[in-house]
Order: sequence, then structure tokens, then C-alpha cells
Amino acid sequence: MTAGLAVTLTGVLAGCGSGGTAANNSPGNSSGTSAGTQQTITIWDSESGPMEDMMKTATDKFNQSQNQVKANIQFYNNDAYKQKIQIAMGANNPPDLIFSWGGATLKTYLDANKVVNLDSFLAANPSYKNKFFPGVWGNVTINGHIYGVPEGAGTQPELLFYNKTIFQRYNLPVPSTWNQLMSDVKTLKAKGVTPIAIGARDQWPDLMWLMYLTDRIGGPTVFNNIMTGQANAWSDPAVTQALQMIQQLVQAGGFESGYSGVSANSNEDQALLYSGKAAMLLQGSWIYPSLQSSAASFTANDLGWTIFPAVSGGKGNPADLMGNISTYYSIS
Repeated sequence: MTAGLAVTLTGVLAGCGSGGTAANNSPGNSSGTSAGTQQTITIWDSESGPMEDMMKTATDKFNQSQNQVKANIQFYNNDAYKQKIQIAMGANNPPDLIFSWGGATLKTYLDANKVVNLDSFLAANPSYKNKFFPGVWGNVTINGHIYGVPEGAGTQPELLFYNKTIFQRYNLPVPSTWNQLMSDVKTLKAKGVTPIAIGARDQWPDLMWLMYLTDRIGGPTVFNNIMTGQANAWSDPAVTQALQMIQQLVQAGGFESGYSGVSANSNEDQALLYSGKAAMLLQGSWIYPSLQSSAASFTANDLGWTIFPAVSGGKGNPADLMGNISTYYSIS
């Protein structure tokens, strides 16, 4: 990751040196473009905890290796970052390096002519590009051109985490099917344990349930149609059935009381899991460093994880995983 950030910053300088594209598109963020004058590259990021520490270390190492260029990295929590970057892009005053998850949001930046095409940089640095799985580039490839580089080399699947001690205490099977999950929910409720934690205040964790169930019921074609904007894609029967199953889970008391006020961005859903108040949590593998930091003993001894349960009669492959392929940096 340190090397990735350093190469990304080198790409920014290449953009500035070949006509000042990055500096001209982000007024006020890059300074001192004349020879011999120090330039400052501004980076906005949305990491936290150990990941934030890693990125700070990477930035410090980059700065120590440079004389004329310095990187200034600034961190914001998830929701604050999304709002801040949207305002900055609209005001034509973004940072030099833009953190994103790729996909549709990045396309809006491209449609507004706000991000730099990185094809020539990657063609000149094939050893860097080949460090990553080929599929990682898909989320930043639009109309055949690449507009971002991965922040790190790892993919981030969404998994069903569970508390081993609670499952052992009540002799529960780790759910491999939806029917098993609902049976576990019934038993846990009867024992006074919250079956599943969810940080619904931030909304994006809710979508994990909808995505996985839609995939398990209808297979990958359903969400591919949604992502490509096919007509009536959201009206597919698999989506309707997924929503009905989520309602059944809520009505069965599957989630904690007051779940709409619990924040995933503040790791409150994780706290319910490692404190023993909740038995399960559907989240991305990106929470693992935070769990290690907040609850080292639990993470080492009691944390289990499995893939999302299969749905009987569904068209989806029960081994399929969803999640973030990577997070990315683009150049303004």
C-alpha cells in the first residue's frame, strides 16, 4: 500500500509536469508549479483506525523521499467525506487525489470532466499495473479508459461474522441456508440475545442484505441489469422477493432494538458483536483491523465468519461473494 500511494503521487506529478492538468483542474490545491518551488499535493481520504495510520505512514515515507513535492493527506469519516467531496467537485475545487469506491460515482466525475485519464501512465508503468488482480481495474475503467488506481492490493468481501461463544453456548449451527438463519434467529431471540447487529443509521449496511439476497435468489444477471441501467431492472421478481425476506427478518426480531439509530461508521455495530450483545454481523472484511484494535481477545478467540447463506430454489451461486473490489485514488 505504501508503494501504491507513492506511485500514485508520482502519477500526479507526471500530470502536472505535462501541462499542469491536475493543478489547473483543482484551483487552490496545487501550488508552486514553477521550477525550484515546492508543490503541495492534497489528498482526501475516508479511512479510519489502523488503515488511517497506514496511510499516514505511507504519506510520511513519500514526503521523506521528496525535495520539491510534499503530500498533505486529510481524513474524514464516511458520510462527511461523501458530502464534502460532492460539494468540492461541484465548486471545481477538489483535492489533487480523490478517494473513491469507483463505479457510478467516479463516472459522474468523468461526465463532468473532473478526473484525469491514466492510460498513458499505466502503459508506461506495466510492472505497477500488474501488481494487482486484473479484475481490480474494472471499477475504474469507463468506456475502455482507466481513471483511478487501487489504494491497496486486497479485495474486501462482505462476510457474515459471528460470535463463536454464543453459537457454542446454544449449540447453534452456523447458518449455511436462509432457513437455518431464520431458525437461529428464533432461538437467539428466545434466549434474549440479539440475533444480528446492523448499523442501519448509515443506510449502506442495509444494502448488503438486499444485494446478497437478490443475487442468491435471481443470480448475477439481476444486479448486472441494475448496474447497467436496464429498463425495469429494479422491478425484477428477485428484488421483490429479497425485500419481502428482509421484512420477514425484521418482523422476526432479527436486528437489534433501535437499529435505525446504530451507526456502522462509528463501529457501533461491531461493538454489539464483540461485547456479546449480538450473535452475528454482516459486514465487509475492512472491519477486521478495527476489531483487532478494539477487541483483540475476541478477534483472536471468538470471531468466526462464513459466506452469506444460500436461498432454497435460488438461481445464484451460494459461493459468490460481494464487497469492495478495492478503494481507489483518482487525479483531479
